Amino acid sequence: MTQAISISNEYRAAVGEALEPVVAASSQLEVVDQNSFEAAGFLLTDVIKVGIKKVHEYCDPICAASNAAHKAATNGRGELLAPWLKAETITKQKIGLYLDQQEEIRKAEEARIYSEHEAFRIAAEKHAREEAEDARLETAAELESIGLGEEAEALLDEEIVVDVSELIDQEIAVPAPAKVLGVSSRIEYNAEVTDLYALCVAIVKDRSLLNLVTPDVAKLRQRVRSVDGALKIPGVKVTQRRITSATAR
Repeated sequence: MTQAISISNEYRAAVGEALEPVVAASSQLEVVDQNSFEAAGFLLTDVIKVGIKKVHEYCDPICAASNAAHKAATNGRGELLAPWLKAETITKQKIGLYLDQQEEIRKAEEARIYSEHEAFRIAAEKHAREEAEDARLETAAELESIGLGEEAEALLDEEIVVDVSELIDQEIAVPAPAKVLGVSSRIEYNAEVTDLYALCVAIVKDRSLLNLVTPDVAKLRQRVRSVDGALKIPGVKVTQRRITSATAR
């Protein structure tokens, strides 16, 4: 492989030297009449295409050998890796299943803890409110007994506000996700189109969704070529370019 690269570099230098006048002639060429057209045709078929053919004849065997070696090495690596990758996939699947089960258990336990915490908060507030109401009624009765009826009535009209934060743990201890050294996991979300027409309708209603679709340019090219450019589709512009072909003589 090292020898092939060395020869290739030498050959590249030789080709570059021979190519300089050809590039200069191409740059200076002007096709304006039949004579200049024929001269350009000769330059293309008898000089440029011949040079391209010779480069292929020299380089293609080297590329083929390199590709064959790369393919053989890649196939060998694939054969060696296959059982390891299979074992990795199976192990990851089982770990993933376990983690899913543990996450469901953890979420259920977390929900139970939060539910008990909320139930305790509600009960504590109810008890505190009842105590506050009893104290307020007792105070209102005392005010009434000494002739302060308006004050007693105003006291009874006040909203009872209770604070039970001191009775409740502000930090709720919930179960942590399952972990093991060297292994991590994450949830990956994917999406698939189940109704292309419905998606297109949604895009018409909300143009911000336009970046969710990409036109199939290959299919558009096939269609416009099948009708010789006579394609009329809203939002599609037909363009054309001339393609010139030549063969070495």
